[in-house]
Amino acid sequence: MSKKFQWRKHMVNWSSGILQLMVANAALTTTQLAQGKPGCLTKCGDLQIPYPFDTETKCSLNKDFIITCNG
Repeated sequence: MSKKFQWRKHMVNWSSGILQLMVANAALTTTQLAQGKPGCLTKCGDLQIPYPFDTETKCSLNKDFIITCNG
């Protein structure tokens, strides 16, 4: 087996591992964002309120992400 072929095989394995980590990280991040911060409102009526939005400043990313819940 040539050194060039071994190098390519190593790069394919390395790239595959990095891709798997990226997909796993994206899945975890999506789940965490959908939940909101602990102790904060996550629903307004039947509507899910994902982080960074919320009805309170302490629960939202900042004041620009505060929403009004009339439900």
